[in-house]
Amino acid sequence: MKYNAYNLRNNGYRYLRGDSAYVDKAESYFSNGILVPSGMAAISLLLQYLNPASIWYPYDIYQGTYELIDLLGIPFDDKNPDVVIYDNPSFAGNDDSQIPLFNNNPVVIVDNSVMPDFVHEGWNWDYIVTSLSKYHTDCKTVLGLITVSDSCLDKMEKLRELRWKSGYVIFKKQCKILGKYYGQESAKKTFDIKLNGLNEKAKEICWLLAHHYGIKSVVSGSLVFVMIPDDMDAESVARATPFELRPTYGAEKTFCSYSYCDDNYRYFGNDNFLGKFIRISVGTDMDEMMIANCIAKAMGIS
Repeated sequence: MKYNAYNLRNNGYRYLRGDSAYVDKAESYFSNGILVPSGMAAISLLLQYLNPASIWYPYDIYQGTYELIDLLGIPFDDKNPDVVIYDNPSFAGNDDSQIPLFNNNPVVIVDNSVMPDFVHEGWNWDYIVTSLSKYHTDCKTVLGLITVSDSCLDKMEKLRELRWKSGYVIFKKQCKILGKYYGQESAKKTFDIKLNGLNEKAKEICWLLAHHYGIKSVVSGSLVFVMIPDDMDAESVARATPFELRPTYGAEKTFCSYSYCDDNYRYFGNDNFLGKFIRISVGTDMDEMMIANCIAKAMGIS
């Protein structure tokens, strides 16, 4: 049999794109960390690697994760799932004790993108996925992280190999930006202070919307989910706010409403908030009242 570049079954082959020393350096900032192009890429890579026959997730799972699971055709199983996945802190009650007791021992994935200071001692998890874009790199770039538990360390090299063979490329510029935030201890302390400040800011915006304008909203970390009445178009409201004004999208502002839902509102699974929403990332360059006023104006409320 003749062999060529496309017939390598019996030969060693390594796909090297993006596999380099600067990626190794960036991953060294984290314990048991694997970098990928985005938070959703982290979830997608894990589901590709684990290839579960069935999955369990709570009723308040992030809409994007739900749609990915549905697209992959992974059946829901509340008896003996291969994988369990949920969000922190949006998972109802912020407590993994609400996960049902299964007869088997499923792999547990926690999406920690909203509240990235997670890792509570005693929590049950095998993998944590985190979007590094918003808090960790100030939206200067897009990156995702998979954190592997000590009990799953034997899976790390296979995950890394699948990352490259799936064409998940990480660029030197992304790693340099990440290094500015994680390459020194002072930057990490600044990150912790900023995170706490943004979380408090989101709560204040939620309060202002309710008490000044009668607008319903819910908070998850530093994200504000603003409920849109049935007679309004969520996309139009989102675009009437400072839309996609982030460095990631080529601008300098940090307040934005860059996602919306015109369908049934799944996130949080709260019956009081079923319906449409826009998602607000509060940022640092507008104060709470300015943001609340901006949202109210977009909704035509004075």
